Amino acid sequence: MNRSLGITVKEMISLKALQGSKVLAGEAGLDQRVTQVNVMEVPDIVDWVHIGEFLLTTAFSIKEDIGILKKLIPKLKEKGVVGIGIKMKRYIERLPEDIIHIADIYQFPIIELP
Repeated sequence: MNRSLGITVKEMISLKALQGSKVLAGEAGLDQRVTQVNVMEVPDIVDWVHIGEFLLTTAFSIKEDIGILKKLIPKLKEKGVVGIGIKMKRYIERLPEDIIHIADIYQFPIIELP
């Protein structure tokens, strides 16, 4: 991947449009470069992602089993996805600690979107 393309996750969440975003997990991965944005509407998103993508979701498709993120994060990281932004409160109130722990291990940023 061309390192001159895109912006880092850290730069992205500092943009005015994302003002109020909070890093929930994976802070060590904030320097990864975002080259594309994709929307996660289904839990089997892994087959549809690309290197450099940052996913956006309301978590509607995983609201009944948020624990699916424990298996999804390593797979997304392997595919080159650089993080996920979740609009919290509508479908999920908070992330369980075990998911935060896995995201930290994989340096996979999880961002709470405003």
